[in-house]
Amino acid sequence: MTNQYPPNQNTTERNRSRGFFAVCSLLLVAIVVLVGATTGSVSASEFGHEEVGEDEVEDSEPGDPALDNLALLWPGQSCTFYARPDNPHVSRGDASGHGAWVNTSNPASNCPDTALVRVQLQAWKCHPYNPFDCSWFTMAERTQTRYSKQQVAVHYPCFTSETAGWRTRVTVKVTIPGWFDKWNTRSKVRNISCHV
Repeated sequence: MTNQYPPNQNTTERNRSRGFFAVCSLLLVAIVVLVGATTGSVSASEFGHEEVGEDEVEDSEPGDPALDNLALLWPGQSCTFYARPDNPHVSRGDASGHGAWVNTSNPASNCPDTALVRVQLQAWKCHPYNPFDCSWFTMAERTQTRYSKQQVAVHYPCFTSETAGWRTRVTVKVTIPGWFDKWNTRSKVRNISCHV
């Protein structure tokens, strides 16, 4: 029985169908976007706004997304960010993981200053009677509200120094006022000398 990640090829059979459906979903979204882009653009008059002539726009800055091609932004579009996990590592006899969120929006965007950051420290464990039945198990979790780039740390004690697979999984939830919540999840995987 091994708890190292990646597992051998036999344990990934059930995940192949998940990957296949994920790829198919992405291809479907890409096709819908391409078809939407080739069917023509929507004029401002269809949104109930008057068309603006070229000489009537005086104080706009170049590259202003609200005026380029007369497109309108929906509120959540100007808030961009991503989850940033670090590699799991051993610190003072514990498995340790850190995570944060990074706001990549324009300072004038509607992105809030803080976000809810959940960091999970997960171990790759196999069933004791079936070494082919392996999965990620959350060993420690912490959720905190943080400013951009402020880290949240989680720790879990190691029982032995045998090598095992660990993952730091970070999920970020940004609440946009007057709109909806945006989510982003990222993970980093590493084999470290910490077994549970």
